[in-house]
Amino acid sequence: MFNEEDSRTEVFNQKPLDFNPQAYVTAAYVEVEHQLLLLQLSNLKKEPNKWGVPAGRLEADELPEEGVRRELFEETSISIDPQTPIHSIGQLYIRRPGIDYIYHAFRVKLAHMPQVILSNEHIAYKWVSPSEAKELPLMKGAKEALQFYLDSLT
Repeated sequence: MFNEEDSRTEVFNQKPLDFNPQAYVTAAYVEVEHQLLLLQLSNLKKEPNKWGVPAGRLEADELPEEGVRRELFEETSISIDPQTPIHSIGQLYIRRPGIDYIYHAFRVKLAHMPQVILSNEHIAYKWVSPSEAKELPLMKGAKEALQFYLDSLT
């Protein structure tokens, strides 16, 4: 288990016994030449100005891989060709006050830097190295999720 400075958010590698998911989230770790795409949340979101990867809730009856392609397009206008492999790196179990959710993480490795057009949920984007990502003000749980992604690469 990882503990964040704000103890109200807990991130687990293994499903806790008392875990009862009310939501399912999918996240895209988009990588181009060892740089990750991070998005800065707008004032419309619960954690304005915080940074995180493209992510969002799965829709009813949507598979995680379908959801990650949809969320990536909705948030950035990046369309992933159906032939482009998307690799599941696993899932995390995240607990916030009043909600448990399963976080499905995917690695999306692209050959070229795509054009990014942000939705109104975000105000900025950056391509950063993993070490630069760790220095940004990240969303609650994003630091642990980033480390989970990095651990999957080794």
